[in-house]
Amino acid sequence: MQASPEIREAALQALRDQLAGNLDAALQAMSQEPGFLSIGTAPAEWFSGFAAFEQAARAATAAGGGGMPPLENVEVEAYQEGTVGWGSERGTLRLPNGVALSIRGTFVVHQEGGRWKAVQTHTSVGIPDDQIMNMK
Repeated sequence: MQASPEIREAALQALRDQLAGNLDAALQAMSQEPGFLSIGTAPAEWFSGFAAFEQAARAATAAGGGGMPPLENVEVEAYQEGTVGWGSERGTLRLPNGVALSIRGTFVVHQEGGRWKAVQTHTSVGIPDDQIMNMK
């Protein structure tokens, strides 16, 4: 296993595309091979297969959910072994009302057509344990 600046840069570019609302470019960073899985922060955001993810992403964009609020303090780590790589992303998502959320994600990529493409992504919002345990 070794650190991978190439995968790190590919992940940062995909994140920049997503933040800018450039859906077509963001989708190019994802594999269309069987086994693709993307898990988001909302309970219903579990997309098995690229087609399911693309459909939801296009619907969200059409409904006005194209770009994301600014992401600050972004950190990305990436590693590879052969044609498979993985990594993590984290940062602070600043909502329009000023609320700051700790957002983080993990990803698995593989080489496909000379590019690193995501085969699995998972995003979550960091919520302190004491807040979760006291939810009603």
